[in-house]
Amino acid sequence: MNPTDRGLWQDRSFWGHLSTQFLGAFNDNVFKQVILLMAVSEVANIDIQSLAMVVFAFPFIALAGIAGYLSERCSKQRVFIWSKIAEIVVMLLGMVGFLLLNRDTLQEANARQLIQTLLPLLGILFLMGAQSSFFAPAKLGILPELFQSADLPKANGMVVMTTFVAIILGTGVAGFILDSFSDDLWVPGVVCIIIATLGTATASLIRRVPAANPKLTLKFSSLVVAPEVRQNFRQDGALLWAMIVSSLFWGGGVVLIMSINSFGKQQLLLGHERADTWTSYLAASTSIGIAIGSVLSGVLSRGAINVKILRYGCWGIVTFMLLLSIPGSRDNHLLGYWGCFATMILLGLATGLFYVPLATFMQIRPHSKIKGRILATTGMANWVAILLCSILYSGFDYIIRTNGWPRSFLFAFSALLFLPILLFYHPDETDMNQSQDDCDSHLLNEDFHARYQS
Repeated sequence: MNPTDRGLWQDRSFWGHLSTQFLGAFNDNVFKQVILLMAVSEVANIDIQSLAMVVFAFPFIALAGIAGYLSERCSKQRVFIWSKIAEIVVMLLGMVGFLLLNRDTLQEANARQLIQTLLPLLGILFLMGAQSSFFAPAKLGILPELFQSADLPKANGMVVMTTFVAIILGTGVAGFILDSFSDDLWVPGVVCIIIATLGTATASLIRRVPAANPKLTLKFSSLVVAPEVRQNFRQDGALLWAMIVSSLFWGGGVVLIMSINSFGKQQLLLGHERADTWTSYLAASTSIGIAIGSVLSGVLSRGAINVKILRYGCWGIVTFMLLLSIPGSRDNHLLGYWGCFATMILLGLATGLFYVPLATFMQIRPHSKIKGRILATTGMANWVAILLCSILYSGFDYIIRTNGWPRSFLFAFSALLFLPILLFYHPDETDMNQSQDDCDSHLLNEDFHARYQS
């Protein structure tokens, strides 16, 4: 029996993939959230989260081209495993970074001193981004090579769901770590090393798939965006628009996460003795909703991409962000802590409904010979948006501080980033369910077919 003919739930590669990306996402989010929380000082009223996110995003942009090349030139399963081995090395360095950190200087430091104190950890955050930039295209691109097309919406739903369960746990644990292991952060660092090792072991459960394009040669264009990739996007408007929407989605998402951290520590939980812990729980609540929404989206899709689900999700994202922006007297917010917690779960649910159809389309649409480079280029575009939106967040922060507005207004700015998607993105459902491999690839001209073969 062909491995792809097995039921999804009986396929060892499916469980190996889920476990590997779950453990990797957990480690990434523990480490990143710890640094983001350290970058917000409620005492000195300083927020340098945007710098941390720029450092994390830059490798995804710089290395996207070579990452896409490797994901096609080599077996994606091998790229998967070597990326996990690199994660072990990065987590070892992370433990050393925590050993060198002096947390006593963080709270009352000015912006320059705060950056100097966090500099070693920011360097490790950069390496985390570099490792993840190679892991991402292999993680996404291998799914269509492992499973049948009819199983992809369900598989994507499970992948997104488990990813955000990992984000829930990683983000939630980060605040607890800061409050409970303030002088012994090397202890959770050891745990992260163990988790990275387990993730490498589970990656070995994934069956090896052949390289998508083993004769692909490394050119200078492979380090940026290959000509055939640019031509693909020019000729396929649906794919180009999906990449643009994906970039807006991820850029708005990173602004949302930083907004939650700032809102929690500097408004909702100002003066609370365990502000880091409860702020992390608040950030994790969105991931609870995303996990639910992702599974629900996969089930409701019934083996095909449903544009209505995507549209409903987008409406929900904008609506719940605007609701979260309203200040009030109870816990310095209209909804209070637990009201915000519940609303963020609903926001996450809408996000899951929106993202799963989009991610599935981005995996199904590209021709199999160029899929890795398309996904890597999309990832690069996503991270360019994340970097730019991280800088934009600094502008939002400046406007709010200058006018003395409440931090909850950050959610209104986040909603503005999603508004263009709501107003202008109206994809055709029939087109969304068509691959470039279908119908003799009439979506692309003969010149393209000649170029990608080389």
